[in-house]
Amino acid sequence: MHDQGRPIMRHQTIIFLIISLIAVTWMTGCSTPTETTLPTYGGHPQGDQDPDPGSLTGVAVGNQAPAFTMEDSYGNTLSLADMADKPVLLFFWSESCPYCRQQFAHIQSIEQEYGQQMHVVGVNLGDTPAVINAVRSEHGLTFPCLVCTAEVQEEYKIFIIPKAIIIGADGIVTFNDHAARVTDSVIQEYLP
Repeated sequence: MHDQGRPIMRHQTIIFLIISLIAVTWMTGCSTPTETTLPTYGGHPQGDQDPDPGSLTGVAVGNQAPAFTMEDSYGNTLSLADMADKPVLLFFWSESCPYCRQQFAHIQSIEQEYGQQMHVVGVNLGDTPAVINAVRSEHGLTFPCLVCTAEVQEEYKIFIIPKAIIIGADGIVTFNDHAARVTDSVIQEYLP
């Protein structure tokens, strides 16, 4: 006799595996970072000596940050060179990103506590200035928000948001990680 329960069990097993795979993927992609280990400047690929920090351009920690000029949500132009007097925290976000919205209060508190010692700047991906200003108003954001260009998004390798990049007053990238990992101790480490 043929066991009619086997095809049903096989289908249930396949469905269970698919649901499990989706759940694991979702949980790992949506988890809040708990580790506070900072990225470090890696060694030279050939194993020789490290290149002079700042002699390379890019967003890896230890590299010279790529120069940029963008407009803010009010049409004013701001460049990285304009902010060379103190460290800069760039917060990359989008209105459609729920995880970005969760970081607004955190980044605003950094602006309130450290705004005299560092520039805190939002960099918005994909929204119009009107949408950016509506979000700023809704969440009480007082830091400037730039309208990101495709060139800056590519140069700064912004593929996942919310992203925070801290650039020292010397133009060297000192931090590049999830915005939730910008803690008081991280900020204080990079202040003059």
